[in-house]
Amino acid sequence: MIRVPVKSSVALWLLAPLMLSLSVVRPPNPRSDRASRLPTELGGFHLKKRMAITANMERLLGTRDVAWWVFADAAGHESYVTMVFHDSNWKSLHPPHICIRGSNFNIDQDGAMQVGLDDGRKIEVGRLRATVQNDPSRDYLSYFAFVGKDFVTPSFFKFYLQHAPRALVRSSTSGFLLRVESFIGKDGPAATEQRCLSLFRAALPAGERLVGVR
Repeated sequence: MIRVPVKSSVALWLLAPLMLSLSVVRPPNPRSDRASRLPTELGGFHLKKRMAITANMERLLGTRDVAWWVFADAAGHESYVTMVFHDSNWKSLHPPHICIRGSNFNIDQDGAMQVGLDDGRKIEVGRLRATVQNDPSRDYLSYFAFVGKDFVTPSFFKFYLQHAPRALVRSSTSGFLLRVESFIGKDGPAATEQRCLSLFRAALPAGERLVGVR
C-alpha cells in the first residue's frame, strides 16, 4: 500500500477547493460590444446575415459578446464566421467538436495545419471535415483557433494552460475563439478550403484588434 506523506496530503486538501472552484465556476461576461464591432467587410467578403444568438446559447457560452455571421464572396459563396469573446469567463469556451457533433454532424477528419497570415506570421489552426448525419452527401469544413494576447492555438489544452495560472490569482485576460466554416460548394473542396482560409486570415487580425493585441 502506497502511503501519501502527511504534508502532501494536507496540501492537496487545502488546494482541492481552489482547483474545484476554478474548474466549476464560470463567471459571466457582461461585455457585448466587441462582437458588434467586427468589420462587415473582411478581405473580399461582405456580411450577408447576422445569425441570432438565442438565450440558451448565451447561457451556455456565458457571454453576449458573440458574432455568428454569414459572409459571402463576390460570387455569392457563403461562409460562417463565429467569434466568441471572453474575459474572466474563459472557462465557458469549449472545442468546436462539441458544437459540431451536437448539430448532427459526424466528424470524419480532425487535424491541424499551418497557415500564413498577411503580416508574415505562421500560425497553427484546427481543421475539421464533417458530414451531416442524415445526409452524408453534404460535407462541411471548419477551421478554428483559440486566440489570446500572446498566443494562437487550435489546442483546447494549450488554451486552458494559458489561462489557468492567471486564474489562480484572479487575473483575467481577453481573447476569443474563432471559427470559419462552410459547406463544400459545387466548385469542390479545394475551392471551399481556399475561401475559408482567406476569410480566416482576414478575420483573425480583426478579432485581435478588438481585444487589444494589434
